[in-house]
Amino acid sequence: MRVGRLRPVKSLRDALGRRVHAIIDARIAERWPAIEEGLADHLRQAALREHQTFGPPERLHLAPTAEVNDALFNTVSGSITVADYAFFGHGVAILTGAHDIEQLGTARRTAIPLTGRDIEIGAGAWVASRAMVLGPCRIGENAVVCAGAVVTADVGAGIMVAGNPARPIRSLGSGIPSAVDVELDVGRMYLHSHDEVITPDLIAARGMLDSDMAELRALATKGVTVVDVGANIGYATLIAARAGAAVVAIEPHPFNVALLRANVARHGADVTVVAGAAWHTTGQTTLAVCRSNSGDHRAGTVITGRVELHVAAVRIDDVVPANASVSVIKLDTQATEHLALAGASETLDRCRPVLLVEFWPQGIRERGGDPTRVLAGYANLGYGRRVVEDQSLDSAADETLITKVHERPAPFGGFVTLRLDPLE
Repeated sequence: MRVGRLRPVKSLRDALGRRVHAIIDARIAERWPAIEEGLADHLRQAALREHQTFGPPERLHLAPTAEVNDALFNTVSGSITVADYAFFGHGVAILTGAHDIEQLGTARRTAIPLTGRDIEIGAGAWVASRAMVLGPCRIGENAVVCAGAVVTADVGAGIMVAGNPARPIRSLGSGIPSAVDVELDVGRMYLHSHDEVITPDLIAARGMLDSDMAELRALATKGVTVVDVGANIGYATLIAARAGAAVVAIEPHPFNVALLRANVARHGADVTVVAGAAWHTTGQTTLAVCRSNSGDHRAGTVITGRVELHVAAVRIDDVVPANASVSVIKLDTQATEHLALAGASETLDRCRPVLLVEFWPQGIRERGGDPTRVLAGYANLGYGRRVVEDQSLDSAADETLITKVHERPAPFGGFVTLRLDPLE
């Protein structure tokens, strides 16, 4: 076809193109208000869900289950930690930054402390809209900060505060997770109402009759320090405290920590509660949560179907006072006891305490460890071992011990407590 004959075709095509574009433009003009409103609503929703950080971002520690919306976090003068299940309204400000008001003029603008004004917000706390929290302070588990309040001091667990400055206006019961209040052989304790293992056992026996608890009762005396690693809700902690020992209780799960604090407080016990997983390094680790058994949360382990929390990882050496005379360390951490002891080398060298260590070979294997190497590590620390539940296994070879422990029948199958005594 010659070029001249293409001109009518091109003109027709251009006319159709203009018509199509006109139709498209008309459709867009017709629908644009709705599209524009949808985009604006999307942006508004995004803004209400996006928090801002002013200061070093590494100082902000938000638990994965915390909901903070459009909060402003000022980390200029300290760290901010928000624990699991805490939640905020809109427009909340959490501020560590402060200026020295004694300075005048431009000097005041730069007179800002760099550390020392940390803020910690406990598990399950609610900080309502437009509230302001000024460090240093701690808001306890399940506390409520009312809308518009200005917090300038610590808020206790389960306390509601309001006003400027914020003042307590009511108590929300015990300030603890759902619990039953039971009389046990160590006195009254709050027990998890949802727990299907530990709570029924404690109620049925009015305590724990296990051999490891008998060992702890014999070892805990007045004037010494006991470290309770994997303290759960505080039963072993109270055994030691009632004997007159000072106790450092280490527990990672926030709801266990809440009950632990409540049980310690009601007895006025000499206990330092450390919220974290005893570990070989500091920082954070995961915690695989067991819904039915509050004693089967597992640090550093991923288990299909379990909720995972991020919790603080702490070294025993860092949380035990340097002048403490530690006589006993009890460890029950679901197959990570050897990792916890790896963070206690200074305490072990200085105090040579007796160790009450749960030994669960299958659990060690499940997390990629070797039970024989764990036993060898205990021996390399200069400790001799005794099997608390079955002394016929005291002199067994490592492989034999592992096999016999694995074959133990229910209800105590699969694990034992090793009492490790210093050889020198």
